[in-house]
Amino acid sequence: MTPDQWSDFDGQYLGIDVPPIKIKSEHILISALCAELNEPVGETDRSHQQRARVYLLAALSSFLFPDGNSTSSPLNYVRHLINFERLSWGSTVLAHVYRNFCCTAEKTDQSGINGAMLLVQHWLYERIPSLVPRLLHDIVLTSNAPLDGPYGVRWYGRRSFELTPTHVLSTCRSAFSAILSNEFLWLSYRTIINRLPAECRDDVNL
Repeated sequence: MTPDQWSDFDGQYLGIDVPPIKIKSEHILISALCAELNEPVGETDRSHQQRARVYLLAALSSFLFPDGNSTSSPLNYVRHLINFERLSWGSTVLAHVYRNFCCTAEKTDQSGINGAMLLVQHWLYERIPSLVPRLLHDIVLTSNAPLDGPYGVRWYGRRSFELTPTHVLSTCRSAFSAILSNEFLWLSYRTIINRLPAECRDDVNL
């Protein structure tokens, strides 16, 4: 669609008055979405549906389907939010992550990975507990004493060599290279596996 058509589309389904000049390459600035969230919501069902789509669009762009463009959101997502409950969003997020893994592996000059990295990090910490960072000292928060930065130096890796910041690529690679087979939880659902239906336990020994 043209910027004018996208502007009308946003007004109809998001309740946002976005000038066509601010719509570039079928993307809307995330700052425009945040600004809308600060506005009072109307009392009609349509107003609440529009506001819910704004929340969901911001979440999709920021957490579930982030890409290299971290400042704007694809307006094409709004089409899918119209029939939100009819789509399998979980499998779509996973497919997006897997696709970006493949794209990153094929590009030797790419240093970052797009996709829901918080999901990947959670999976990683569930499967490899030895990589989970922990606090150097207990932190006690009070209403009168805010936590001072820098926050990164308050954590350290559970391996002795992980005393450098965890975002350093060489450190991450060293940590992965040092993992032993008995440090990986091959069956992370072992505490609940016996409570699952029989079809979920077929071939569990594999």
